[in-house]
Amino acid sequence: MSTPLHSRRIAKPSQGFTLIELLVVIAIIIILASILFPVFARARENARRASCMSNLKQIGLGLMQYIQDYDGRWPNRCFGYGCYEAGYSYPYNAGRYKWMDAIFPYVKSEQIFDCPSDRLPYKNAAGNATIRAYDHLYGKYRFGSYGANAMYEGWPGLRGFFHTEEITSGGNAQAPTPDSSLEAPATTVAVTDAYAYNNYYPWMIHFSPTSSSNKIPAIGRNSVTGNLHAVNVDQRHLDTLNVLWADGHVKSMKIDQLFRAGDGGFATYWTVTADPY
Repeated sequence: MSTPLHSRRIAKPSQGFTLIELLVVIAIIIILASILFPVFARARENARRASCMSNLKQIGLGLMQYIQDYDGRWPNRCFGYGCYEAGYSYPYNAGRYKWMDAIFPYVKSEQIFDCPSDRLPYKNAAGNATIRAYDHLYGKYRFGSYGANAMYEGWPGLRGFFHTEEITSGGNAQAPTPDSSLEAPATTVAVTDAYAYNNYYPWMIHFSPTSSSNKIPAIGRNSVTGNLHAVNVDQRHLDTLNVLWADGHVKSMKIDQLFRAGDGGFATYWTVTADPY
C-alpha cells in the first residue's frame, strides 16, 4: 500500500557555509589564538618558575643541614687542588668536588639542580663547552643550572661568601665561611639562576672588579638565551630570576635589583657584610 502524498516529507536541500562566513570564523579563531597562546605561555613559565623556586628551597634546606653538620660553616664552592684553574687541566672534569656534591647527601636528588626553564644541554658563548644537567660527581660540564655566590672572592677590602679550597695551584687554601659571620642573611645571596655565558662554570657567580669604576658586573643580553645576564646570573623567568638567600628563603626579582649598588658602589647583596661601603 503506497504512502499518501500528503504524509510524505519532502527533503530540503542542505545549505553550507558561505565563503564569507568561513572567513569570519577563521578570523575569530586566529584572534582568539593570538590572545590565548601568550597567556598559556606565561602560565607555563609561571609554573616553571614555581618549580625552580621549589628546587632552590630544597637546595637551601640541604645547605642548612650541611652547615649544622660541619661546625656552622658553609661549604666551599669547590674543593681540592686545581678547582679554579682556567681550562681545567687537573682532574676537575673527572669529578672535582663542588658545592652541589657537598650537599647532595642531604637532598638526594640530581634533578633539583636543573632549572626547568634552563636550556640544558647548551654550548657556552665561546662554543668550547657543553653544559649539561647535573650529574653527582660525574664532572665534565654536568653542572646544572644554579650558581653559588662567589662574587668579590679574594678582592681586597671585601668579604666574599662561598670560598674555594685553593684558588690556584700555588694559592692558599681558604677556610669555609662561618654562618655566624653573615651580618644580614636575609639579604645575602647564596645561590641563584645561572648560565655559563662565556666560561665553563655556571655553578659559581664570580666577579673581581678591576678598577674603582668597575665595581659591579655589567648587565647585558645573553646572545644564546636572549635573557638579561650579568657574569653568570641569568634572568630567565618572565623578566625575573630566582634567588636563594642565606637565611633559606627564596625570592623572584629583577636582575637590576639584584645588582643594585650599595653605599660604596659595590653590589650590596653579594658580600658577607650587610653593606661594606
